[in-house]
Amino acid sequence: MNDVRFYSHIHRDETGEIISRKTLQQHLKEVINHGQRVASQMPSRFSENENFRSWMEVLCIGHDFGKFTSYFQKYLLNRKRDGTKHYHGFISALFTAYLTNKAELKINHGVDKYLPLISYLCILHHHGDLENMDKDIIQPDGFDPAWINKLEPNQLNNMKNMEIQVEDILKRYPAIQKIYDDLYPSGNFRIRDFAESWMDFLDTIDMLKFSLQHDANENICVEAYTYLLLTYSILIDADKKSAAHAEVPQKRRNLPSSLVDNFRENSPRIDPSATEGINGIRNEIYNKVCSAVENIDINSHHIMTLTAPTGTGKTLSALSAAVKLRTRIEDTQGYIPRIIYSLPFTSIIDQNFQVTDDVLSMLEDYPSNMGEYLLKHHYLSNVEYKRKDQEMETDNALMLIESWESEIIVTTFVQLLQTVIGYRNRWLKKYHKIAGSIIVLDEVQNIPVEYWQLVSDSLKTLCRELNCYVILLTATKPLLFDQEECIELLEGSSGYFAHFQRTQLKPNMEGISLDDMVQEFEGLCQDDKSLMLVANTIKSSLYLYEKIKETAFDRPTFYLSSNIIPRHRRQRVEEVSQALISGENPILVSTQVVEAGVDLDFDMVIRDLGPIDSIVQVAGRCNRSGKKARSDVHVYNIVNDKKQSLAKYVYGPGSINAAREALDSVIHSEEDYHKLVEDFFAHVKRIISSQKSKDIWKAICGLCFRSETQKCVADFALIESLPNMVDVFVQVDDSALELWERYQMEVIKERDINRKRLNFTEMKADFHSYKISLPKELAAELVPISMNFFLLPIEALENYYSIDTGFKRVPEDTTWII
Repeated sequence: MNDVRFYSHIHRDETGEIISRKTLQQHLKEVINHGQRVASQMPSRFSENENFRSWMEVLCIGHDFGKFTSYFQKYLLNRKRDGTKHYHGFISALFTAYLTNKAELKINHGVDKYLPLISYLCILHHHGDLENMDKDIIQPDGFDPAWINKLEPNQLNNMKNMEIQVEDILKRYPAIQKIYDDLYPSGNFRIRDFAESWMDFLDTIDMLKFSLQHDANENICVEAYTYLLLTYSILIDADKKSAAHAEVPQKRRNLPSSLVDNFRENSPRIDPSATEGINGIRNEIYNKVCSAVENIDINSHHIMTLTAPTGTGKTLSALSAAVKLRTRIEDTQGYIPRIIYSLPFTSIIDQNFQVTDDVLSMLEDYPSNMGEYLLKHHYLSNVEYKRKDQEMETDNALMLIESWESEIIVTTFVQLLQTVIGYRNRWLKKYHKIAGSIIVLDEVQNIPVEYWQLVSDSLKTLCRELNCYVILLTATKPLLFDQEECIELLEGSSGYFAHFQRTQLKPNMEGISLDDMVQEFEGLCQDDKSLMLVANTIKSSLYLYEKIKETAFDRPTFYLSSNIIPRHRRQRVEEVSQALISGENPILVSTQVVEAGVDLDFDMVIRDLGPIDSIVQVAGRCNRSGKKARSDVHVYNIVNDKKQSLAKYVYGPGSINAAREALDSVIHSEEDYHKLVEDFFAHVKRIISSQKSKDIWKAICGLCFRSETQKCVADFALIESLPNMVDVFVQVDDSALELWERYQMEVIKERDINRKRLNFTEMKADFHSYKISLPKELAAELVPISMNFFLLPIEALENYYSIDTGFKRVPEDTTWII
């Protein structure tokens, strides 16, 4: 009996033959080792806490206990099912909670009593997403013999399976007990004890749930949430990497404190000795920020701000501050924090990633090990991870990217915040990499106002519970934190805004129709000046573009919006940039897509009314270098036939009314922008409800991750899905045709789910470059691929898509039916 072998994973070839097997003992050992390696790299409250390390050992050793059943082994090796008896989540969860309870661990006084409950929830869902604690816990009723028949179907199924699985495991008790004695010699437990007491232990779990919901204060509930996500993250990451035989970097890479200093000294584009003009200002800001981060009390200050005007080198200043802060933490606190640089849009990630890549190129071994130093992670990023001079295979590269196995991670707010406020397995496997990290949040004003309180509370929790540091990097500081909660890295930051006189806002808040706007445009347009007009909606931008094109302006005129596929958008930006550089004084009609990540410099800008911070962002596309006389940014309130502001359909009435009051048809110089935006944010914070934040925070405290009947963590969506919108793949050229054919063969027709996912991962960046989103009614005549996905074939391209303006909202030939 002791010679029996148990397996955790197998790999089959294309014919279904088993080509490799991993024993369960080996898998558990690998997961334990990975979990302990991760714990050893965390802040000292975890790495030097023997009880925490013991808890991780318990979680790792117990997470697959149910795989010891003959039912799972037959399912794994012979593909034989006996109902759901091969399921191993519930028995493993209860077993691990039992082990945790026996260990009597002391980790954090407030949350210690709830560690068995956290262990149970962690293991129960380690192969899926986190759910709702109320549904996860079975409530035994010892006074009612028929209580088991009152359970919900999945709970009843778990109970019936449990009895059978425990009996089955006892048949192999000696062999299983020996494996646990070898792996966990300090455990001092017997599987037989668990087999005899598991029913009673259900009461313990239920009582802990009741106590957490009714007796614990908010701080303890938030601690329970944090520890659940942390341990769940470490476990699922270790589990997946063991199953995939992933090659994980064993050592951390060094980032010298002087890294950015050396780059600036050696860059031909930077004069670090300049004292005058814009370069002088950039140097002064850089030196002040670096000095501040070298001298602040890092034990007292975990939240910092860097507030400076656009174009003053904030990216390099923030990166240098983060690297120097990292060195100080390593020297004084004994661990190496990762740097997470997070931005609101994928469109601006490439710029910041390139800057960081340039800086890291100063390191001798960086070209050979790029992945271990720097990675870019968002839903459209390429799957590339280089180490030891080798580009890793897609599946391994994806695993290392998604678990943030790097020193500097450049990512989006969505990736970061929907992990911190998260429930999905795939997203949470990187949560533990956030522990102890330095988080740089760039352009934080783009976080929706209704989530400010939630994000603020979540970031403060990361600092308090996981020893994180946060640097808010912005030119227009929103009110995420009270002044006493953070420290400004740039002394006299507000004074730097007075140095700039590049632009001025000229608002006209009287309602103006689209046709009148065209006439205004014609009056403002001058032959010797480039001009950009920014509308709020695609419909209004298309109308304005067509009318302006009819006017005999003898110069290049371009259109830009999300109505055009991303591939053409990038080409359009380059065309406009070249026209500006060559002095052709182009005209660009656009939507808000130019607000971020578009490096264009016009002589004059016209913008439809919007939030003040958005208007200031657009103003940043005018006279950027400050080499011209003060340029005008005209702001109009474009209205429809009913005299209603078009801006309210995009931003809501509260924000737009606040913007109108702030602008008040008075000229505002650039040196006043900082105060103008701060006043606007203060007003918006007062009038926009924070109920969404409160609801999700309540769900966090209640460990309610998903629910159809109450507010839950899953309700948090940084980017709200627009109703009635669908995606359309546009077969606009030969490359699109080839890509679509590949998609058909390698994704749609591929039966293996894992291969299907990897195939799409390899092509997704190119694939999305041919996609646009449209109201569903506009796609009614296109080829349906799925409920919310359509194809515009090349045969119909002329009728439905224009290279200049994108999808034709009114097709030229509506009789053409696909």
